[in-house]
Amino acid sequence: MAAQQAIFTNEGEALFAAMLFKNDSTVRPANLELLLFTNATVSETTTYAQLTEPTGGSYARKTLTDANWTIASGVFSYGSQTFTPQGTAYTGNIQGAAIVTKGSNPKVLFIVTDPSAPVTLSAGTPYTVEVNVACASTTKGNTEFFLNLLLKNKMSLRGTTMKAVLITDTADTTAKLETDLHTPTTVGGYAAIDILDNTWTINTTTGDAVVTTSTSLTFTPTTTVFSSDVIGYAIVANGNVVCVELDPTQPVAIPLNTPYIITPSIKIM
Repeated sequence: MAAQQAIFTNEGEALFAAMLFKNDSTVRPANLELLLFTNATVSETTTYAQLTEPTGGSYARKTLTDANWTIASGVFSYGSQTFTPQGTAYTGNIQGAAIVTKGSNPKVLFIVTDPSAPVTLSAGTPYTVEVNVACASTTKGNTEFFLNLLLKNKMSLRGTTMKAVLITDTADTTAKLETDLHTPTTVGGYAAIDILDNTWTINTTTGDAVVTTSTSLTFTPTTTVFSSDVIGYAIVANGNVVCVELDPTQPVAIPLNTPYIITPSIKIM
C-alpha cells in the first residue's frame, strides 16, 4: 500500500483523552492490532463496529506489540506487515488498513485508505502495509509524548497528576516542556494548581472529544500582585505541555486579592 495520511478517528480521540486526562490505562489493553477492511467509505466518524474485514484465505490480523514500535525523526514505525491469502482468495475487495485496540471493548484508532482500492487478493498474492505514524513537524515534541502513550502504551510518561500554570510570554504557545514556559514567580502566593484525574469529563456528542474539568481553577494574588501580567494558561503532565490557552484580553494584570478563574476545555482533534 502506498503511503497515505492516516485518519485519527473520533473513537481514537476519545480513547486517547481517557488515557491522557483521566489517567485510565484500562481503555488501552496491551498491544494493538492491524487489520484490513473492505468498507468502500470510511471517515473519522467510522467506528470499530462498522469496519468489515475480509474472510477466507486464512485471513488474520497482525499483532502490533507495544515495545516493538521504533521512533526516528518524529516517525513512529512498526515495520512492514504482509497479508497473503493462503489456498483461496480473500473474500471482499481490500479498501485499506486500520490500527485497532484489543480487549473486550475494542476501538479503531487510525484508518488509512489504499489509493489503489479496490484491491482483489487472490491466493498467494502478498499485500504489504507500511505501519508508520508521523508527527507534525511543528508540534513534534508534544506529539511524540502523545503517541508514546497511545501507540507504545507508555502510561508512565503521563505521571500521576496534571496541573494548570499561568503563562506570561507569547513564546509559550509553542512550548513543548514545562521548563520552556514562562510563569509568575512565587511573589503574591502564585503556585500551580493540581487537577485531579477524576475531575475531567470527556464529551463526544459533537464528534471530536472535548475534555473539561468539573471545577473552575482560581489563582488569586495575596499580599502583593503576581510578578508578571498573564497572557493565558497551560496544562502540564509530568513536565510535558499538554495544551496552551491564551486569554483573549491579554495581557492581564491581576489586581491584589482579585481571583483569576480558568475552566479548561480542550478539544482533541
